[in-house]
Amino acid sequence: MSPKIKLFNNKGLCKTALYPESFESLIQLAKEFVPSTDKTKRYQLIELKANREIITQEDFEIMTNEYQDEKTVKILVKLVDKNTKYLLPDKNIFQSQNQDLNIITNESIIRIVGENKKEKSDENESNSMNKIIKKKLKELEDRLVDELYNNSMMELEKSKMINTNKMIKKKATNNYYIHKGIICNKCGKEIIGERFKCVKCSNFNLCEICENNYNHDMRHIMVSIIYPIIDEKELGMKLDKNMSYKNQNMNYILEPNIFYLDRDEDIQSQEIKIKNTGIETWKGTILKCIESKSEIVGQDCEIHETINPGKEFKANIKFFNIKVQLEEKKNVYYSFFEMFNEKNQSFGNVTKIKIIIKN
Repeated sequence: MSPKIKLFNNKGLCKTALYPESFESLIQLAKEFVPSTDKTKRYQLIELKANREIITQEDFEIMTNEYQDEKTVKILVKLVDKNTKYLLPDKNIFQSQNQDLNIITNESIIRIVGENKKEKSDENESNSMNKIIKKKLKELEDRLVDELYNNSMMELEKSKMINTNKMIKKKATNNYYIHKGIICNKCGKEIIGERFKCVKCSNFNLCEICENNYNHDMRHIMVSIIYPIIDEKELGMKLDKNMSYKNQNMNYILEPNIFYLDRDEDIQSQEIKIKNTGIETWKGTILKCIESKSEIVGQDCEIHETINPGKEFKANIKFFNIKVQLEEKKNVYYSFFEMFNEKNQSFGNVTKIKIIIKN
C-alpha cells in the first residue's frame, strides 16, 4: 500500500492526499493547497522527516523509495522568491551553535571567488581550450558553493528542530501545553503538546503522535493548536458545523446492516432499504456517513422523494477509494450512518453497519 502525502503550510493547516505519481503531480497538489498569483514567487517543498528540499523528479523518486514502508510523508509547502534557492535562517537563533559552520562556508566562498577573480585578471589567455577549461571550473565552483551552503542550512535546521523539541518537552513537564479535558480520539489520552482539531467533524481531536500515524478524512482540514484554549465552547461554536438534535417524532430502520465488499474493486455500491417508522413525513432528507467514527467512509445519500410514515424505499450507498481505506490482513470494518432532515438536523438512532471484505 502506497503512503499518503500530508501537506503543511506556515499557518498550521494541513491537508492529506493520495501519494502523487510524479514530481509534477506533487507541485500541482502544492499549488492547489497554497494558491498564489504572484509570478515572482516559487514553491519550495521541504520533506520534514529528513529536512530536505524536493526540487527535481530525481529527488521525488529518492523520497518515494525511502517511504515504501511508511504510512505518511510530510511535506512543508512555502512560497519563496523566484530567484532564491534556499531560505535564509534566522540569524538571531542558534547563531552561537553554528558559528563554525558559517565561518567554514564564508571562507570557502571567499577563497573560490578570490581565485576566480585572479583567473579573470589574466587577459592574455586567448586560447579557446583555456576558455573551455575556465567555463568548466566556474561550473564546478558554483556547484561547490551551493553544496557548502546547502549543507550548512541543513545543519542549522537540524539544530533548530532539536532545540524546539527540547523546549516542548520542558514546557510539558511544567504543565505547559497540556490541553485540559481534550482527549485524543485515536489513543484516548489527554493531549499534551500540539493539538490537531478537525474543522468539519464535531469535536474530533488528535494528538501530535496520532496525527502523524493516523489518516483522517482527506477532504477535511485539520487546525494546529499549540497553546491550550481557555474558552473551548467559543471555539466549538466557530468550528463545529454539524450540531445535531434528536426529534422523537422522526425515526427509521435501515437494512441490511452487513455489507460485503470486494478487496480489488475501488468503487462499489450496496443497496439498502429504509423505512420511515416515525409519525412525520420526510422531505429533502439525507443519509450521511459519520466519518469521524467510520473505518470505511461511504458517500452521503440524498433522498429527493417525499417519504410518508410507514413507507419503505430503496437507495444505494456508494463507497469510493476502498483500497486506500483498507488495512493489510484486516477483513472486518465498521461504518456509521445517520439521517438528517432538510434543516441539516440529525434524527433517529445512529446505524452501525458491519463491512466484510471478500478476498
